[in-house]
Amino acid sequence: MLYRTDQETQATALSWIDEFILLAREEILSFTPEIVHHVLPSLSSPSSQISGIAQEANTNLFNLISETTCDFNLAGTVDTLQHQFLDESERTRIASVEWLLMLHRKSPQTLFGTDDATCGRLLKALREGP
Repeated sequence: MLYRTDQETQATALSWIDEFILLAREEILSFTPEIVHHVLPSLSSPSSQISGIAQEANTNLFNLISETTCDFNLAGTVDTLQHQFLDESERTRIASVEWLLMLHRKSPQTLFGTDDATCGRLLKALREGP
């Protein structure tokens, strides 16, 4: 979650992130891991305003990444998603799995190599929970 307790500040920051995703599409790609790190936990905010803006930003970034042919920080994004498996919120964990599924469909050979531990971590997190 964005590290502020002020809901108005969190909502504003998420709105700006969402606007940057829409306006600076290719320039924002290199920041994908950082954006995912802050947006996914915000999906489960008790504030409907914050969770709604986070959902919009998540959807816009998800669509941007799924449609892009440009390079972005895939390894950093996967690492961030793996950390989200341990989040206490089910909504955050589900969103991280949805992201990994999209990335796998986009680039299956790159995402899950034969020696990659991503699948093992995912299965362990799903089995044990947060």
